[in-house]
Amino acid sequence: MTKNEIADVLAEIGTLLELKGENPFKTRAYQAGARALEAIEDEELATLIREERLKSVKGIGDALAQKIDELHTTGKLEFFEKLKASIEPGLLEMLEVPGLGPKKIRALHEKLGLVSLAELSAACADGRVAALDGFGEKSQQKILEGIRNREAYGRRHLWWDAHEIAAKVKYAILAAVPSVVGRLSGAQPGVAYSGPNQAPLSPYSNGREDGLKHHTVWVRIPPGTQNCRTPVR
Repeated sequence: MTKNEIADVLAEIGTLLELKGENPFKTRAYQAGARALEAIEDEELATLIREERLKSVKGIGDALAQKIDELHTTGKLEFFEKLKASIEPGLLEMLEVPGLGPKKIRALHEKLGLVSLAELSAACADGRVAALDGFGEKSQQKILEGIRNREAYGRRHLWWDAHEIAAKVKYAILAAVPSVVGRLSGAQPGVAYSGPNQAPLSPYSNGREDGLKHHTVWVRIPPGTQNCRTPVR
């Protein structure tokens, strides 16, 4: 792992510990360690680890030095994986909602028993979030907007990923099949189509590459050549 990647892991550990309500001193230690790593270069980090001088960096003690060494050497950290596994997945998703930090998420979990974004959205809709100390109507509305924005952002990225996959399928067929038989009436030049109704191959065809493998794909070959009907394998 690079020093920036390691710093990200340390910062996330600090956030997760705060989410669990761990000692604030321990939480701040990981955040300080992340900042310390950001201030040095990758080559310097490698040298410090090789010469066992990592603890000479201000903000990095024995425990952090061991974890940084493990991340730099193996690319993973058992402590981090166990920590993530000990937290409800829905609480981790809440961290992605603008305006929701670990302290507020912990309060929502402890006072309302919320463990998912769906439950959080419902609690905002019926006013339970606004009724909590430290939240109020404005915070509740901001959380709802954050959830909607997160969902919209996720849909845009799913569409774009699927669009790229569909484009690869289309151009792979065009390149691999210069002339074949069959004609697709009313098709647009260079556009991929899927059976049985000869509908345009949608980027939302299961949204993933593995979902496209068994589609029958029609491709309109430019005028002057024959058209094709061939399965994507």
